[in-house]
Amino acid sequence: MASRKDERQEDPCLPLHASARSGDATSLLRDIGAGADVNARDGLSRTPLHLAAFAGHARCCELLLSNGAAPNAGAADDVAPLHFAAQRGHAAAVRALLAGGAGPNRRTRKGQTPLMAAAQAGSAECVALLLRRKADPRLANKRGQRAADLAPSDELRDKLRRAAEEAAAAPAAAAAAGRDD
Repeated sequence: MASRKDERQEDPCLPLHASARSGDATSLLRDIGAGADVNARDGLSRTPLHLAAFAGHARCCELLLSNGAAPNAGAADDVAPLHFAAQRGHAAAVRALLAGGAGPNRRTRKGQTPLMAAAQAGSAECVALLLRRKADPRLANKRGQRAADLAPSDELRDKLRRAAEEAAAAPAAAAAAGRDD
């Protein structure tokens, strides 16, 4: 017999969640057209956008966002859809979420950012997308770890360390450029 928690996770009463999770854009549009709430929550406080992002269904992310889905909604532990897409290395979904207004520096309750999730997953493509959208590589989680500390490869760690150095130097360079000496 399924536990109560299992029943909440697979709630059959949430067809929009099922369509988003499976990547069924046709059903998603039909359900939205019939008035389904694009920000409805399942038993783990996930929205359909969370499930589309987790599964890497960029087109479903775009459809949900264009129909009013909250790009920065927090599920359990305040995890946003962008965290899910980044931790799974789904670059197309990361791109769609950023274009739809997802915050690149949004933190979970543990202080994790999408950049940290992408770094930990070893997704150089997601890391690059997030850095281009001003994700801050200097931020640390509640354990004091930065994205570079979580990266599994030397190459990715070095890229993130360089990005942090550049981010730290940028305000000083801007201030120096504005001086009238």
